[in-house]
Amino acid sequence: PLRRQRQMCIRDRYMSKRTGVLAYKIGSMSLWDEWGERHMITVCKLHAAQVTAKRTIAKNGYEAVQVGLGNADLKRLNKERIGESIKQGVYPKAELAEFRVTSECLIPEGVELTVRHFVPGQWVFVSGWSQPKGFKSVIGRWNFSGMETQGTTKGIRRPGSVGQGHSASLVYKGKRMGGHKGPDPRVVNCKVFRTESYRQLIFLKGSVPG
Repeated sequence: PLRRQRQMCIRDRYMSKRTGVLAYKIGSMSLWDEWGERHMITVCKLHAAQVTAKRTIAKNGYEAVQVGLGNADLKRLNKERIGESIKQGVYPKAELAEFRVTSECLIPEGVELTVRHFVPGQWVFVSGWSQPKGFKSVIGRWNFSGMETQGTTKGIRRPGSVGQGHSASLVYKGKRMGGHKGPDPRVVNCKVFRTESYRQLIFLKGSVPG
């Protein structure tokens, strides 16, 4: 019985799902580990990250935690948004997001989330939006190599043939052509290099979109 109880505890520990956090991307830098190897680091900052709402199965039909980031400008908020923040006991947040959690990971409203939520060496699932680049040709948008330079005058950066001839006579949907590049949703897996609780900074190994 004790062995079975221990297996159930281990299974419940790995099946639990904690809440995520919102953070601002500060920039990129280089840091060295204890082996002298240099790593590309993305620095993110948690500013006034708090739990603003809690979703339960009895009331909402699912379990989730709503997290807010930053302080919003009161002049740009309506009375309904301000009233909800007063009931929750938190300052109106600039950014809001919900994270699905399990029942044992529900956090009360008003709790502040810090970088101590993560530990160095932990893998995190980071999602964001890439930077808008404006209109780009096929070379800038899809990394086309372009045509040969020998004997080519004005067709070096052109896409080449785009349509079908004879029976089809159409351009297929999804054809890679020039257009607006970004912002696009991006998801990456990053490893926590280290955290700094004094300034609420988290250092992620690798590049983060945004």
